[in-house]
Amino acid sequence: MISPELLRRYPAFANITADDLRFISTFSEERNYEEGRVIFEERAPASHLYVIVKGEVDIFSTVGNGKRTTVDSLIAGDLMQLSSVVPPFETRFGAVTRGPTKVIAIRAGMLRDYLENNATAGFHLLQRIVEAMSERLDGTRVQLAATA
Repeated sequence: MISPELLRRYPAFANITADDLRFISTFSEERNYEEGRVIFEERAPASHLYVIVKGEVDIFSTVGNGKRTTVDSLIAGDLMQLSSVVPPFETRFGAVTRGPTKVIAIRAGMLRDYLENNATAGFHLLQRIVEAMSERLDGTRVQLAATA
């Protein structure tokens, strides 16, 4: 469990009520990763929604020859594993740390259940997730253009 005030620091949770944050914090935890650590792989079950607290993370895709290609880079405040709240709840990309990194890991199944029964909190969080998906697509477009 983490402090609800820790979640409130991040834009994705800014419009969520104190009661909702208190509940979400009960199934959230902080995790630390060393440089070069894979946080999640492509095509794996999306078990958590992550918020980067400190550090940088590269989002990657593995191309046909097995080479990892960075499609975007994320920093503190960014959300990761957005597919944890979007069916079929499977990751589309992998994530690897660029240096020591701290994240908040929110258990996705519990978050989905809670948001399904709390429409206002669900609306506000899903707005931020859709914005993050749009930003991720823009980042991917830039990376693809750079490799062309």
